[in-house]
Parts: sequence; C-alpha cells; structure tokens
Amino acid sequence: PISRAAGAFKRIDPDGSEEAILYRTMQDLIMPKLVYMDLPLFRALLGDLFPGVELPEETGSDLKSMLERKCGEMGLQVVDDWITKIIQIFDCKVARHGNMIVGRTGAGKSAAWKVLKAAMEQLCEDGKGEGEFQKVEVYTINPLALSNDEIYGCFESNEWRDGILARVMRD
Repeated sequence: PISRAAGAFKRIDPDGSEEAILYRTMQDLIMPKLVYMDLPLFRALLGDLFPGVELPEETGSDLKSMLERKCGEMGLQVVDDWITKIIQIFDCKVARHGNMIVGRTGAGKSAAWKVLKAAMEQLCEDGKGEGEFQKVEVYTINPLALSNDEIYGCFESNEWRDGILARVMRD
C-alpha cells in the first residue's frame, strides 16, 4: 500500500520531492494504526529517516470542510483531533481494500464513519475530487455471530460456497 499511495501522490505532484512524498505517505498510512503514546516515537523515526524534510501545512481541504459541516448538521462537536482521525480513516480507505475501526466504547467510532459517509456522499453529489468521493453503502455485520466460513466462504462437497462478504460485494 505504501508504494501504491506514494505513486498516487507522485502522479498528483510530479515535480514534488520524492522524500517529502514518501514521508507524507508513511505518515498517512502508518500513523492511523498507532496508539497515541507511540506517535512521538514514530515522528522521531520519520525525522531520522528523512532529515530536513519539512511538509507544507495542509490548508482546509474539501473533505475537512465537509466533515466539519456534517458534524454541525448531525449535532456533533467539531474537535480537530477527531476530524484528523476521520481523515486518517478516509486515507486508509483509499489505500486499502478493507478496514476496521477499533477502540473503546464511546470513543466515537460509529459517529466517525457516519460523518465520513455523509461527507463523502455530499462531496460526490457536489462533483468534488477525482472519483475518490463516492456514494457509500453500509452493511453492518456482526463477525461474532458468524463463523469464518459464513463470513468468507468455504469449500463444501468440492464446491465453493460464497460467504456473506462475497455476496455483499457482488450485489
């Protein structure tokens, strides 16, 4: 995923510094997976790997502005760290085929994906972006209520039987 995402950044900015592109890519794809206490160590490692590389401060993107707007519409407070986390969820969604949002009860996981869904749909409707904002369909699956074979599929009597994920993706 890192090389694919770095390639996408390079296509967007062909004249950009490759070091800055790799720095940003690693930051965008790895930081969302880390716990808060590990962030300073990760930033220090990136600083050692890419000495002297300074990333330009990102100004208000369409996604960030829409997330803030949708928070207001949904009666949620706009908290900068939470908006950053939602943008990280979006970046992971773009770079990977599947994602899980994990955390403590009440941490805002459900609200985060619902705000992201609403923002992506609105940006798609407004014609923003280059195809990265799409209408989102949600299928809630409780993985604890199903066996792995029911989720992913399995061979049964020398014949493949699709799991629920394959059926959802196909439909």
